[in-house]
Amino acid sequence: EGGQIYEYRCKELERRLRHAETEAAAYADSLSELHCAFASAREDAADARARDRSQRAQVERLTQENRRYATNLAAVEDMFQGKLDSAKSERELLSMQLAGAYEEISVRDAALADSAAYMQSLRRRNAELQVQVRQLLAERAQGQQAGAGRGG
Repeated sequence: EGGQIYEYRCKELERRLRHAETEAAAYADSLSELHCAFASAREDAADARARDRSQRAQVERLTQENRRYATNLAAVEDMFQGKLDSAKSERELLSMQLAGAYEEISVRDAALADSAAYMQSLRRRNAELQVQVRQLLAERAQGQQAGAGRGG
């Protein structure tokens, strides 16, 4: 009966190990998705910077043109400054999203490392229990042989 208990425990640990491996695979998939989101956010941030530079240049050009023509300078500057501020806000938002993605990746990396360490400990414990089960079965078999030898 002791062997059955150890076999049951081994099977239970193997089931838990499979569950931990499934979780680790899910974490890895999630981490991959986060890396993709991070790459996308980085591209969006680069696009926002490019738009920001373009709009700055456009503000400069129009400002010089308005100085030459001296018409509606304040209105035009305000309009393009608003666009520039909007681009800056967008860039700041994307920077915050990027920081959030970095943080989430760090959390997922830590969780993945924890899962890997837990899986290792489960594997070691499973190996130990398997050795114990084999020893118990061998002892049981020896005991039965010894009993049969005395009986014969």
